[in-house]
Amino acid sequence: YGPWALVAGSSEGLGAAWATALADRGLNLVVCGRRPAPLEAFAAALRARAGVEVRAVVCDLASPDAAPALEAATCGIEVGLLVYNAALSPIGPFLDQDASRLAATISTNCATPVLLANLFGRAMRARGRGGIVLMGSLSGLQGSARLATYAATKAFTLVLAEGIARECRPAGVDVLACIAGATRTPGY
Repeated sequence: YGPWALVAGSSEGLGAAWATALADRGLNLVVCGRRPAPLEAFAAALRARAGVEVRAVVCDLASPDAAPALEAATCGIEVGLLVYNAALSPIGPFLDQDASRLAATISTNCATPVLLANLFGRAMRARGRGGIVLMGSLSGLQGSARLATYAATKAFTLVLAEGIARECRPAGVDVLACIAGATRTPGY
């Protein structure tokens, strides 16, 4: 899809694996995460490993400013692949969850991927090529006690990707939900 890929939530875990695999295939990268130090260290390691250009963008994907910030950070480059890997997963009984944490989960897991898929998908459609990967979870295939909000947002991810895929396929844009199972990552 190249020449650039944007991997949201790429400082560690599955996002770092996506970014590393894409860099190894020669794509330049925009990596995005909340914590500056690990993100900058990861970006430097990718540059050294694969010899590609890497832009590190510190961004809280729960923020309503996330999509505009990433749009500004990618100005002037052609993002041919969007991988939305970021997720929040409050664990515990639903009724014991803090409302602000639930809102941040919905923003990170639903609102921001919708806005980014729309933003970058439009440019991909105009070029007649591109790809969007929205990371889902096996949790999204059924209600899960102690993970109710996360599971619901991952069901949203799956249905969103299916719908967008049907619309974008004729325009040359591939869209899929990648449904990960239990994976040992720092957030798990």
